[in-house]
Amino acid sequence: MPSTISRSQLIGLKVYTMDAKYVGVIKDVGFDLNNPSNIMLIIETGAGKIVELPMKAISAVGDIVLLSKDVEIPEAKETVSETMVSATKPVQVSPTTQVTVSQPAKQATPTAPVTTTTPVQWAIPRCPKCGSALIYYPQYRRWYCPKCREYVNVSPEILARVPRCPTCGNYLSYIEQYGKWYCYQCQKYVNV
Repeated sequence: MPSTISRSQLIGLKVYTMDAKYVGVIKDVGFDLNNPSNIMLIIETGAGKIVELPMKAISAVGDIVLLSKDVEIPEAKETVSETMVSATKPVQVSPTTQVTVSQPAKQATPTAPVTTTTPVQWAIPRCPKCGSALIYYPQYRRWYCPKCREYVNVSPEILARVPRCPTCGNYLSYIEQYGKWYCYQCQKYVNV
């Protein structure tokens, strides 16, 4: 592990324990105001909860962050509505009246909330002349066509559907050869 690492290199990395258990993704790095030398990793778990771990819990950093063996992952607090599942069953009171009684389930297991979002349809900015995928150069804040060797203006409708890097926030460039999105600022491929 290098002796120094920047915040931007940590944000977005997946965190695992030594026994290959997925913990979550690093969302930020913070420090304790009462003890500024106590630097904390702010991790979003797979269930969308936030967990804070001390920086000294890191064993190794590469494409992922590996925690040391003696680190205990604190359980994120959950609300009652997520852990309590109610079952309803009809009870016949008389031939003409039906009453519904709610009962808590005997053993409720926490589950991730069900979301019904439609997948995002990302747009690949293309050159109007040759149709090849454009490259975004963050230092110039412009799109470039490598085949035509010229800068190209991209419409706002397309830009609204181009994914951005979760680390630096710049537009991602689509590399057709590999079928992946790439950030030229962070110099890494990004899963979107």
